[in-house]
Amino acid sequence: MSLREVIEKGHQKAEAALFVGKVDGLDEVYTLDAIIYPHPYPPIKGIDAIAETFTKMGAMWTTKRIDWEEVIEQGDTAAERYTFHIILPNGKEMMLKRAAFFHFKNGKIAEEFVYSDWSQILQELGINGQ
Repeated sequence: MSLREVIEKGHQKAEAALFVGKVDGLDEVYTLDAIIYPHPYPPIKGIDAIAETFTKMGAMWTTKRIDWEEVIEQGDTAAERYTFHIILPNGKEMMLKRAAFFHFKNGKIAEEFVYSDWSQILQELGINGQ
């Protein structure tokens, strides 16, 4: 399976987790000891913690859709841009733009570095001094 195919399978797993709370099969995409670095938050270590995080994210807001915008591959590394279209608990619809960088090991994601623009969402929720 190519890196792009692994990422596309990851899209399906992420959507299942975020839209309906279904987190099984993440081990088809991530190594058991995978680490996600969700800047600026602490690392998420291991497949069980990743599944728990996806479940919690799905409970934080309603995800209307995810636009998977671009994937770039080189060797055992890939990068991706995407946008979450979400509804916050206060009913406000917003977009959360993200970029992720992946390192693969034996055809699965071993490390994922995620960068998100949280500023508007935090302001809308009254966090971050606003």
